[in-house]
Amino acid sequence: MELETLLSNKEAVFQVLGTIVVGACVLYGLTVLISSSKKVAKPNLASQRALKRGSVNIDLNENEEADIAEAQRDFLRSLDAVRVVTKVTSISFEKLENLKKRSAFDLLLSVVQDEYSGNTDLKLLLNRILKHIRVAPGISVLLDAEISPPALFQPRYTLVLSENSAFVITDGFAGQPCFGPPDPNKKYTEKRIRYMTENLANLKSETAVLVNYYLCSTAKKKIEDEIDIEQLQHCLRGVILGS
Repeated sequence: MELETLLSNKEAVFQVLGTIVVGACVLYGLTVLISSSKKVAKPNLASQRALKRGSVNIDLNENEEADIAEAQRDFLRSLDAVRVVTKVTSISFEKLENLKKRSAFDLLLSVVQDEYSGNTDLKLLLNRILKHIRVAPGISVLLDAEISPPALFQPRYTLVLSENSAFVITDGFAGQPCFGPPDPNKKYTEKRIRYMTENLANLKSETAVLVNYYLCSTAKKKIEDEIDIEQLQHCLRGVILGS
């Protein structure tokens, strides 16, 4: 009887020890699994976090004919980089074959006329738009962001239109080091900048246009990959643009 009791006690001890060992192994396995899953799931926020934000005021100069003429010439030189976005359409001037200079202005005016129904004079609004579809306003932005040299690579201009608003958004690579071929339209850097005008149909000042910007890290080599047209259209359908 004593032998049986002893053996029974030993079996119980072994069962307890076995349970402890198995529990330890399971706990270790779960720890490893959770640890590895955290490593996989952890997002890299470096490219999503703004390195710098700011705003600048760009002189309006609405009555200076020379400035308007220069803006028109810059627009024609930048046609390949221009896109117009409304709630339901997206027009890329680059994809329009045999687009002549005069027809480019006519097309832009036609799109603005069709979409915008506010109180601002169309010619005045068109001139404001043209003045921001070019690199010139970006120099002030780049200087404020302390980017040296103040150069913008692969600039892309997106005119976002609704029945009562008109915004111009500019995207491009900026900063150093710079990579790619000598052509500025193909160069890229490790930083991208986006800046956007206030509503050009309803300016807060009579002398200047407020432009907001932010600078971010990026691993992209083509600026088009940073422009989400569907997101812009979603903003127009009800989400506050630029929020």
